[in-house]
Amino acid sequence: MTAVAPSARTGGHRATARPATRRRVDAIAVLALAAAAACGCAHAPRGSGGQDASAGIASDSVTAGLWHMDETGGTLVADAGPFRIAGRAGVDTRTDFGRIRGARLFTRSIDSFVYVPYNPVLEAGSSLTIEAWIYLNAYGQYEDTPIAARWTQVASEQSWMFSVLGSDARPPLAFLASPGYHDGLIAQGPAGGRGRLMFAFQPEEAGPPRAYFSTRAIPLSKWVQVAVSFD
Repeated sequence: MTAVAPSARTGGHRATARPATRRRVDAIAVLALAAAAACGCAHAPRGSGGQDASAGIASDSVTAGLWHMDETGGTLVADAGPFRIAGRAGVDTRTDFGRIRGARLFTRSIDSFVYVPYNPVLEAGSSLTIEAWIYLNAYGQYEDTPIAARWTQVASEQSWMFSVLGSDARPPLAFLASPGYHDGLIAQGPAGGRGRLMFAFQPEEAGPPRAYFSTRAIPLSKWVQVAVSFD
């Protein structure tokens, strides 16, 4: 699983999944909920009913992984979920203020990422929900920027991917040409979809990966809670 976002801050990820023998999708929802709190806030916001939200989100019985990304330094990204699947951050990320306590800042660099080693609980199973707080300073210059994914270019290692569509710039507007690994997924969505959320997954039955998109773009310079769910 990776979490990458050029010119962005990420305030945490949660993944929940239930295992199954067959991945059949009955419903998919891709959501973006705008945060009311001011960006760059150094203190913890208040939750509903005046409760202090500084403790963050807690794991529950269906949580597969929960990465608050609120460390004060270093490259370790702890997992507060029951399986303790800790990740490692690239050297070009750094800790920063977040929507709830801390966050991790990502830059436009090949060494700006969080890598979580493979674990079967991160497979899609019969249902899956992914949630994250993100703060975008800019949209990526390539076709998309993954928020979180269990996905590589090897067909047998493709399960799901949650990303933000980018500008899809080509040289000379882009410094380097994109390898175009996700072009087939982007083509399933609307033209000019920069800033929209995309959820891609590989069905267990034979066939190409499928992609679904949000109806609105993610606003810049604002904390936004994003989520995708299918069952």
